Amino acid sequence: MQLLSRRAQTVPAPDNRVVTTLQQVGCGVQIEPASPEIWVARYRRDGDYLYCLLNLSPQDRRCTLNLPDTVRRASLWLPETGDVRVTDAGRVGIQLPALGCALVWGEV
Repeated sequence: MQLLSRRAQTVPAPDNRVVTTLQQVGCGVQIEPASPEIWVARYRRDGDYLYCLLNLSPQDRRCTLNLPDTVRRASLWLPETGDVRVTDAGRVGIQLPALGCALVWGEV
């Protein structure tokens, strides 16, 4: 127990780069502004990525999804309206409806 206690005391506090990297490791993307009410899942299909974003808030949320550098082209689909549009491959601006969702297809 004392050995573990000493090891814990010698671990440096994480800086912002470490925290950001750990947040991105989860599914390879970052949401700005960060919100616990926006949930993201990543699925891999034929080498491409499908990102599902869910807004768990009873209010509309606007956010930007930062995709990995490996994504060459991205498309945004809003299921509630049926709107599909090609977006910037690096950053996808999204208006999520209250308790709604959006899908982003990232071509690698």
